[in-house]
Amino acid sequence: YCVQLRVHENFLRAEVVCCTAEKFYEALARAFASLTLEHGNSAELVAVADFDNSSRCHRRIVFDCEREMRRAFLIKLVEYGAPVNETVEDQRVIIQDAIDRGVDAIVLAPVSSDELNDTLAAADNAGIPIITIDSSVTYSGVKSIISSQNRSAGSIAGRKANELLGGSGKIAIIGHVEGAQTTIEREGGFRSAIDAVEGGDYTIIPTLYCDNEADKAKEQTLMLIEQNPDIDLIYGTNESASLGICR
Repeated sequence: YCVQLRVHENFLRAEVVCCTAEKFYEALARAFASLTLEHGNSAELVAVADFDNSSRCHRRIVFDCEREMRRAFLIKLVEYGAPVNETVEDQRVIIQDAIDRGVDAIVLAPVSSDELNDTLAAADNAGIPIITIDSSVTYSGVKSIISSQNRSAGSIAGRKANELLGGSGKIAIIGHVEGAQTTIEREGGFRSAIDAVEGGDYTIIPTLYCDNEADKAKEQTLMLIEQNPDIDLIYGTNESASLGICR
């Protein structure tokens, strides 16, 4: 595994290059601890993440981090976010409630890269550190970002697509959430890799978004195949999209 820790202006960014799950959770827990250790065993965090059945990654990250924080840093995670697919407004409500309760830190898996900025600013102004998981936001007050290299992941998928198709073909993309930074970066990396193919002759039809729902991705896949019988490959930007495509 290799976890790169780099300081970007006023926050720490941990980019997981190639990492075991345990080390990812450990890196995240340590980021929590670095911001809240002064509270000792009274530190309380609120996790705002989408924990439906299609987001097992976020669920395990937070659950395992709580175990690591309790073991090593005596930090208590006191609340999880909504148990189903969250909207921007859902996350605003949870974050504002955390502000009102005066929690010590907030860990956020944002559903939008910019629509939560006003609420995040309110948390920052209240002295509550904000940590994001995997997706980033454009708000500059975030204290730490723990993320995989989403653009690189998209590039890997694009190179694999070219390997499978041999330089030409018709491609569709089903993204998980429109406007989410992970979607933007993974799609961007994929498109860049396809565009970089020397002598490539690819057509990429307009991207569809499944709202992180596998069933919707399945319906979109069936529609794509019906409307584009000559389609050669479909790229799904996360687990939900990919499962729906395969079904």
